Amino acid sequence: MNRIAASFLNILLLLFITVFSFGISFYFSASTGPTWDEPSYILSGLRHVEWFQNLSINSFSEKNIETFWKITTEHPPLARIFLGLFYFQFSPPLDFFASARLFSSLLFALFNLGSFFFLSKLYSKTLSWFFFLFLLSCPRLIGYTSIATLDLPLSFLNLFF
Repeated sequence: MNRIAASFLNILLLLFITVFSFGISFYFSASTGPTWDEPSYILSGLRHVEWFQNLSINSFSEKNIETFWKITTEHPPLARIFLGLFYFQFSPPLDFFASARLFSSLLFALFNLGSFFFLSKLYSKTLSWFFFLFLLSCPRLIGYTSIATLDLPLSFLNLFF
């Protein structure tokens, strides 16, 4: 097989990993009920995005910090901000939970893609494929990627940083 055909096949395989991971996670997110902490993460993300939208010198007052940033205290707030951004971006066509869970599905796809790259450089593509299939066979992992929590963003950040 020539190099162009091999490169094209690799691109198709990586596209398959990304799309399939995203699809399976988002498919299960529609049938998953809300968890006890999911609404508070999404609502605090919405408040954080509102704070950035109305950013001014008064945004740093104690009252505004209490109003917009003290809803939940889990760190890092970056994941909650992205939950709020995805809600604001995709909320009209999708409902409350599905729009925020889209972020988790996207992170799962990027996590699988990053893991595939990392393991294929470190070991081999064969091992990378087995790891990808292993990730898709873990029901708890698929469950966690189908809800809007802070666990998956932390795993994603640990993979890349």
